[in-house]
Amino acid sequence: MKKTIGVKVSLALIPVLLVSFMIMQYVIINEFRGASLQQTQNNLNMLGQSVFQTLRSAMSFGDATIVESAIDEAAKIKGIESIVVHKSQEVINAFGLNAVVSDDPVIETQFKNPHNLNLELAGTTGRILRLVVPLIAEGECLACHPTSAQGDVLGVMDMRYSFATIDEDLAQRSIKFILIFSAFLLFITTLLLFALKRIVGNPVEALLGRAKDLASGDGDLTARVTIKSDDEIGEVGHNVNVFIEKIQQTVISSQQIAHNVGSTSGTLNTSASTLLESAKNQSSQVKESYALTQKVEKELDRSEKLAIKTAEDNMASFEVLDDMTNSLNEVVGHISSSSSSEQEMA
Repeated sequence: MKKTIGVKVSLALIPVLLVSFMIMQYVIINEFRGASLQQTQNNLNMLGQSVFQTLRSAMSFGDATIVESAIDEAAKIKGIESIVVHKSQEVINAFGLNAVVSDDPVIETQFKNPHNLNLELAGTTGRILRLVVPLIAEGECLACHPTSAQGDVLGVMDMRYSFATIDEDLAQRSIKFILIFSAFLLFITTLLLFALKRIVGNPVEALLGRAKDLASGDGDLTARVTIKSDDEIGEVGHNVNVFIEKIQQTVISSQQIAHNVGSTSGTLNTSASTLLESAKNQSSQVKESYALTQKVEKELDRSEKLAIKTAEDNMASFEVLDDMTNSLNEVVGHISSSSSSEQEMA
């Protein structure tokens, strides 16, 4: 099956659009994910600070039961997987608690160099945000912790928040983005194909129609390609029209030359007929001249023979005359002799 220019352009354009939209979607989703995660972390930090302030308020009562109750209530907040308060060795010793200091390197570092810390971890249920906040003794804390000094780390709050709900929401939003981008890609592709049809397809079809019309042998050389554009296709259409006009002028000139050749051929035919008739007449005259020549030749032969005979007759006449002359001379001699004799006798 022959592929048209529109199909070829579409086959080349659709993958480019698809890749472009995929890259755009990837960038937008990642940016959205990053912004969502940043906003979530900010919210979780606020939540952690809120839980921390709740614990500090509960600790201000100096009742461990109230503190444990506050921790349990905070752990019930949606998304929070666990809240653990790691106590310092000094607090364990001061209150005689049955506990040991955590050997977690992150917690140990907080007792030495306290600072708020956010860690993103991979858990069994998905990604987890770990908030580590040191509980630093302030002035009002010294009433319950007389053995501690202001600025000492009394404990470390270790709260873990699951991103499962957020990831699920992001996945659903990603699907929505994919559907929106797919619909937009389909719309853009349809719009581009329609534009290509009007901008490229229709002019090319017009050029193709004129080319087929010219190639059929019965093409109308008075028709022109109508392309109302100033781009390369419009220039091609203009050049095709110029070419058709040149062919039309050539055909008109050829027709005029053919007409002139026809007229000349008629004149030549007439001249040829005249020459043929003249040739026939000359041939007849030549034949007549030849016959006359033959007749003259025969007459000349006959005259020659007559002349020869006449000459021979003349010679014979001359001889006869000569003989007659001689005879006459002899007669005259005899007459003279006789006369002389008669005179003497007289």
